[in-house]
Amino acid sequence: MDTLSLFRDFARYTGWADAEVFAGIRKTPDTGKDESLLAKLRHSQMVQGAFLDVLEKKPFDPEATRSLDIAALEQFTITVHRRAESYYNSLTPEMLDTVIELPWARHFGEKLGFDVRKTTLAELLVQVFSHTTYHRGQVNARLRELGVKPAMVDFIAWVWANKPAAAWHGEGVTPEIVIRDETEDDIQAITDVTVKAFRTLEVSDQTEQFVIEALRAAGVLTLSIVAEKDGRVIGHIAFSPVTVSDGSRNWYGLGPVSVLPEHQRKGIGKALIGEGLSRLKELGANGCCLVGHPEYYRQFGFGNEPGLVHEGVPPEVFFTLSFDGRIPQGTVTFHEAFKAGGPQ
Repeated sequence: MDTLSLFRDFARYTGWADAEVFAGIRKTPDTGKDESLLAKLRHSQMVQGAFLDVLEKKPFDPEATRSLDIAALEQFTITVHRRAESYYNSLTPEMLDTVIELPWARHFGEKLGFDVRKTTLAELLVQVFSHTTYHRGQVNARLRELGVKPAMVDFIAWVWANKPAAAWHGEGVTPEIVIRDETEDDIQAITDVTVKAFRTLEVSDQTEQFVIEALRAAGVLTLSIVAEKDGRVIGHIAFSPVTVSDGSRNWYGLGPVSVLPEHQRKGIGKALIGEGLSRLKELGANGCCLVGHPEYYRQFGFGNEPGLVHEGVPPEVFFTLSFDGRIPQGTVTFHEAFKAGGPQ
């Protein structure tokens, strides 16, 4: 791997790790009100933003995060990471040797008692990653003090998980869209959304709505989450337990997932998937699998594992995601409800 590719990996890892930290804080809302925790988060995210401002030749604001609450701070962080993603994609290998002068370098040189030399872009990027990692450790230490178990966010954990994209809470979803559990009043709307979403898909046999009904009737609809806008259900995702031939437990299947055609490509499906995977982890799941598009699901960390198969399905469209770094070996069987071909 070349140096620039490694830096891009570090940037993606940093976004993922920050998203996992915020997800852990959301589990206990009062945690996000802790001033000690907020101070650490505000500093870490302000510095990430300040470095990026300098690299993009923009004025930076050292007070940018001073008064932000946890929700606003997460939105600030998302914006910074989206900007960073574009910045890293614009770099070339030759640019890494560019000399960069930081506006605050002389001030710190005076405090430290020596003249600071100018640094290269590559050296500054290393500083950004190391500084963020250090302060993320402080945040996680504070979470432990508050009785919250932080997520495993080591770089190697990200690699083991197949380098998933950051799963930001409600990413791509505007404030008027609500992601929540289904209620009994949603059942017909979920059916309608599913039918309309799959109606034009050539790979569909148009039975997805019956699968959901059968899962619900069998009591194995572990998670059934909807996206709602203006009181109307516009998206849905289901998760249910699967069986693995080697005896591995606590694995789940994702799907069906559907979004009304007029609301597709707006981040709603991504938000439903991210929320569902987060909920599975909270339930103690060990992993998730699905049959889906060869490219789309890789952004969530899903990958093809040669030792884990689903009979009758090409390996390139069968995906797995381990939450604990261990991949079962054998055959995955979805619930009998997936064979439903008509109303229950």
